[in-house]
Amino acid sequence: MHSIQGMSVRTRYPRRLSARLGAGLVGALLAGALLARAPLAGATDAAEGSQPVDSIERAARMVAVAQAGAGDPATVEVHALDPRLRFAACQRPLEGSLAPGLHVGARLTVEVRCDEPRWRVYLGVTLHTVEHVVVATRPLSRATVLGPDDLGVVERELGALPGGFYRRPEELYGTLTSRMVGTGEILTPALIDVPPVIRRGQQVTVIARHGALEVRQAGVALADAGLAQRVRVQTVAGPAGRPIEAVVRAPDLVEVALP
Repeated sequence: MHSIQGMSVRTRYPRRLSARLGAGLVGALLAGALLARAPLAGATDAAEGSQPVDSIERAARMVAVAQAGAGDPATVEVHALDPRLRFAACQRPLEGSLAPGLHVGARLTVEVRCDEPRWRVYLGVTLHTVEHVVVATRPLSRATVLGPDDLGVVERELGALPGGFYRRPEELYGTLTSRMVGTGEILTPALIDVPPVIRRGQQVTVIARHGALEVRQAGVALADAGLAQRVRVQTVAGPAGRPIEAVVRAPDLVEVALP
């Protein structure tokens, strides 16, 4: 409706045109609202200045390197921020930490935040970390007793490694392969059988240590077990009680962990 010299004149548009005009108006209003809120390049407050994006990425990189710990991060890949984003210049040093939640393998999410003025942003980071792993140096048949000639050490990227692996060949000397293993294949716990050094019914010495205190007593193994494996033992001295769990330390010696 328009007003012309005190008269009200109603302008009629076709229904389709009215719908298009309405949709266009709503779209324009929404676009304007989003642009007003989004921290894009054209919305930078020149008076306050903006935080350099590379400083935010550096903060995320430092968190990732610290997370790698004793590993050897060959490269740390920080996923780039949207170049249109702008953050108010931080008046204090940026702080960073791992974001809460699940972190899968070498893929991390890092939170970088500013306390004055308050803002935070999350960046994805990938650690390309090199580990030394034990592999087979030749084809190995099932039940092969492993020795120095069967094993070698190579470098592999951590993110591509299986869930379990060995770093030192000596850990596997005397163990058995549980199936055929190909040349260059990474040795994992699933491929290894530990030969028993204690048999069910065998008499063993049970040792318990707490600081400088050491107690020994006789016991009987209730199952077969290899070195460093857990085994249930029934103690002999005193009244028969519940079996205890111990770790095999030698062919006739098991150790009980005390709190």
